[in-house]
Amino acid sequence: MRSLLPLAEAFPGLLAPGPRSRDWSDRLLAEDPTSPDSLELSALIDAQAGRIEGAARKLGDLVFYSPDRATGNARAAHVWERVGAGRRACLAWERATHFGPVDDPRWCDLAACLRRNPGAGDALAVERFARERTPAPRCVSADAGAPSTDAAVPVPIDAAVPADAVDAGAALLGGPDGAAPDGT
Repeated sequence: MRSLLPLAEAFPGLLAPGPRSRDWSDRLLAEDPTSPDSLELSALIDAQAGRIEGAARKLGDLVFYSPDRATGNARAAHVWERVGAGRRACLAWERATHFGPVDDPRWCDLAACLRRNPGAGDALAVERFARERTPAPRCVSADAGAPSTDAAVPVPIDAAVPADAVDAGAALLGGPDGAAPDGT
């Protein structure tokens, strides 16, 4: 069944939900239930078929059996992103950052994920925290804190905020003096 791993990469249609892909998943895990590669592919098959909890369990096993927890969580994040489970992907990226080194570029991946999934977390706070941990995160170029040209890279926290966005926020919060709209 090891030959399935490169075939699945070359031909993603082989993993389409159905009895065949579920059988392949079962065979992969029967061959080696601790292989991160087998667990990742099996989780992807489950997630694409809508078996989210089964995929989550297998991705948890993937992280457990990975020699590096940060890399295991990053692999889990990629699976969640591939199936469109953005909030789960952001959670996996966050876990990856906590196991990685101080200047881990996964902080940029986490911030980018949070920007793509509003409500999953605060990308600005993540960027601020990453910047406090290391002087120049890799996702921010050295020249005046300008973002790199990579489209998935978050905008740095010191970027200019349009005045109309600030005015709209002040109106929602009750004006520049902080008073509530009802005068309290």
